[in-house]
Amino acid sequence: MNTMHSQVKVVAYLHILLGAICLLGAAGLALLFGVIGAAIGGGVTGHGGVGLLGFLGVGGIAFVLVGIFAIPHFIVAWGLLNGAEWARIAGIIVSILSLVHPAIGLGTAIAIYSLIVLFSTETEELFRRSS
Repeated sequence: MNTMHSQVKVVAYLHILLGAICLLGAAGLALLFGVIGAAIGGGVTGHGGVGLLGFLGVGGIAFVLVGIFAIPHFIVAWGLLNGAEWARIAGIIVSILSLVHPAIGLGTAIAIYSLIVLFSTETEELFRRSS
């Protein structure tokens, strides 16, 4: 196994990490809105049920919207680990979008590393040979 193949595997695992961070962020948002909704639901105004439903609904929508950002990372990681030719281009696109990842420092660093590896001519040849 050559070093470029190892670096592609590292990029794949890093995209799994970014996907997991997205899912954790989504779960955190859902939990936050659930806690706020529960606090409103326990209020003395008599309108707690409406507030509870509103916050749980917003939390659910936030969970889905943030969770959706995890899907491309998992797909790219799967493709890179399996040597799919399309995964290199998809990885470049997802990495460019990840430059402004919500996990700013970590997401940006992973995106830059991914771009360096995926734009390498050795990586391009590796994926061309595997197809």
